Amino acid sequence: MRRQENSLFRKTAKIVLALTAALAFVLAAAGTRSSAYAAAAEITVNGQTLNSKTPRLDSLGAAEAGSYTSGDIAYFDSASGTLDLYSGTIDKADANYACIFSKGKLNIVLNGDTGIVGSDSDKQSFGIFCQNDLTISGSGSLNINAGSGDAENLDGIYCDRHLVFNGGTVTACGGNNGGWSLGIFCDDITVNSGTKLTATGKVANDLSAGIEYCNTMTINGGSVTAFGSHNAISEITPISNKTGTVTLGSGMVAYTAAAADPYEGTDTIYASGTQLAADVKWFSTSRAVRSATDIKGKIFSSGKLKYRITKVAGSAYGEVQVTGAVEKTYKSLTIPQTVSCGLHTYTVTSVAKNAFKAEKKLKKITFRSNAITFIGKGAFKKCAIKCSFRIPKSEYSKYVKLLKKSGVPQDSKFRKI
Repeated sequence: MRRQENSLFRKTAKIVLALTAALAFVLAAAGTRSSAYAAAAEITVNGQTLNSKTPRLDSLGAAEAGSYTSGDIAYFDSASGTLDLYSGTIDKADANYACIFSKGKLNIVLNGDTGIVGSDSDKQSFGIFCQNDLTISGSGSLNINAGSGDAENLDGIYCDRHLVFNGGTVTACGGNNGGWSLGIFCDDITVNSGTKLTATGKVANDLSAGIEYCNTMTINGGSVTAFGSHNAISEITPISNKTGTVTLGSGMVAYTAAAADPYEGTDTIYASGTQLAADVKWFSTSRAVRSATDIKGKIFSSGKLKYRITKVAGSAYGEVQVTGAVEKTYKSLTIPQTVSCGLHTYTVTSVAKNAFKAEKKLKKITFRSNAITFIGKGAFKKCAIKCSFRIPKSEYSKYVKLLKKSGVPQDSKFRKI
C-alpha cells in the first residue's frame, strides 16, 4: 500500500509540475521569461551556497570567492548554470537533505574523480537533487551514494525533469533500509555516447530499483547497467509501479536477468521498446559488467588508490582496505568514505601495512572516511618530511592515535577538517 501511495504522490507532483510548466510557457510567450526553465543562478554543494559571489568549493569543502584554484573540489558558473566537479568528496547535505541541490537547470561537468556521500537520515537523503533539467557530461568519474536510514526516499540522483548523460563514468546508488532506494529517479532519462552509467537500488522496504522514471527512457549510446532488488528499471504510474520500457539507439543491444544477484542466472536479449518482464532485476547494455567482482581479497584500483576487498558487499555495503597508490609521484591523496567496484559499493575502513612506503613525494593526505579502524605499521612512514594529515573533526583524536602508532614522517602535522 505504501508503494502505491508514494507512487501516486510522486506522479501527482509531476502533474502539478507539468501544469505549472505549461502556465510558465504561456507567460514566456507573452514576453515573460520562464524561471522554471532558467539556468540555476545559485546552488548548494556540500551544505555551502555557490553563486556569483562565492563560486568556489575549496579543498576543505568551504565556499569561497574568486576564480578556480588548483585543488578546489568544485567551481560554479552562475551565468550558465554549470558546475565543474574536480577530484574530491562531497559529503554534507543541505536543508533539502541533498549534497548537491539546484532549483534551476543545472549542467554538471566531470573533470576528475568526485565522490558524493549522502547523510544517513530518518527523513530523506539524496546525492543530487535537481528540481529542473539536469545534464551530466565530461571525461571524469562521479560516484554517488545516498545515505541510509529509516527514510522514505534514499536516492542517488533525484531529477524532477529531464536527466541527460553526455559523457563520463557515473555510479549512482540508493541508500539502505529506507522505503525507496533508487539509484536514479527522474521524469525522463536520456543516455548518449561517451557515458558509462551504473545505477543500483539497495535494500528497501517498498521499492529497490536502479532507475525509476515517469515518462521515457532512451539509450542512444554509451553503456548502462541497472540493478535493483525489486526491479532493474521501474516506471511510475498514477496508482502503482510497473517495469519500465527502454528505447535503444540503432545497433544497440541490451540484456536482462531475473537473478537477485547479477552474477547468477542466465541473461536474455532485450527487445528495444518493449516492457521489461516483471522479474527483471538486472539490465545492461554490456555483458562484461557481469564479471564477478565482489570477491574477498580481490585487489582493484579506483582513482589514485588501490584497494583490497575485506568484506563482500552482497546486496548492501562491503568493506575495503587501502593498499597503496596507483603511481609513486602523487604529492597529495584523499582517502574517500566509499569506493565502487563493478556494481558494488564499499566503505573504506583501513590502511594496509607499508601501503605508501614508496610514495616519498607524498606531502598531504586527506581522510574523508570516518570509518577507519586500523592503520598498518609503516603505512605513511616513508612519506615526505612535514607531511600533513587532514582528519575529520569527529575522528581527530582516534586517527591521530592510529597514525602515530603506525609511524609517521618527521615533523608531521595533523589538521581537523
